[in-house]
Amino acid sequence: MDCHHALYGRPRGVEFENDSLTYGQLNSQANSVAAALAALQVGAGMRVAVIMDRSLEFPIGLLAALKVGASMMPIDATFPAARLTFMLADANVAAVITTEDFRDRIQELKLSIPVLVIRSSDLASAPVAFEPSPHHVAMRHDEAFVVYTSGSTGKPKGVPVLHEGAVNVIVHSATEAKIERGVRVMQFMAIGFDVCQWETWKTLSFGATLVFRTDNFQATMLTVDVLVCTPTGLSLFGHPSKYPNLKCVCVAGECVPEQLKDLWAEHAMFMNVYGPSECSISSHFVRLEKHSPVSVGAPLPNVNA
Repeated sequence: MDCHHALYGRPRGVEFENDSLTYGQLNSQANSVAAALAALQVGAGMRVAVIMDRSLEFPIGLLAALKVGASMMPIDATFPAARLTFMLADANVAAVITTEDFRDRIQELKLSIPVLVIRSSDLASAPVAFEPSPHHVAMRHDEAFVVYTSGSTGKPKGVPVLHEGAVNVIVHSATEAKIERGVRVMQFMAIGFDVCQWETWKTLSFGATLVFRTDNFQATMLTVDVLVCTPTGLSLFGHPSKYPNLKCVCVAGECVPEQLKDLWAEHAMFMNVYGPSECSISSHFVRLEKHSPVSVGAPLPNVNA
């Protein structure tokens, strides 16, 4: 992100409702949070939970965790208290980052670990420099993030994703989807879902703009170039002609109906994403054409299947 700050400092990195952050602002505010984490002795090999809803603070918290070499653990703040408590204990989290909206909720958990409550406007008004040390350097075999699935036993199960796997998936898929500076990518999926990390980093790693969906998500869709969602979700959006700006639609998480594929492939680049969380988000990424069979395609480069 420091490189993107130097290259793209002024263009928008993130948008949410009527607010936005440039790459430079995102980088600066994440540095302030990273400095606070470093002061708590958080570093490589540790996990930082980012518990909040969609907001400008969400990518700030994720990036801050990465800056100190820690693993990101995004969690939806609306989860039941018992589920939150279990996940934090099970993952042996070193620190929590949240927002003012969820301060009371986190306090109710009575955690024994540090909690940072952040607000973008406060971070902007009082920037703090972050000077990384060797303790804050993550290697390619280290964990980048962990997501919790429902688990086959009914208990949430943590799935770690390593940097090397995440980078491989993000670079290949962003190239195929033509993510670059000036492209606007919608953050649609649940923030605790692994595909949210894919949405986030394939955007911010290539100088594009991440646009968080709002309650009026169809209005947000009118402003973006790239969308990622489930086939079920896509089927609820109506005819693709309603969204003339959409250039690429990626579907994941379910089988793709032929009729849905034929409808959308006529209007946009239609990509099928397949693979379990254990395969670093996805193992297959293929463009589907109208009247062609639905498939998952060949494995991604550097992936065996």
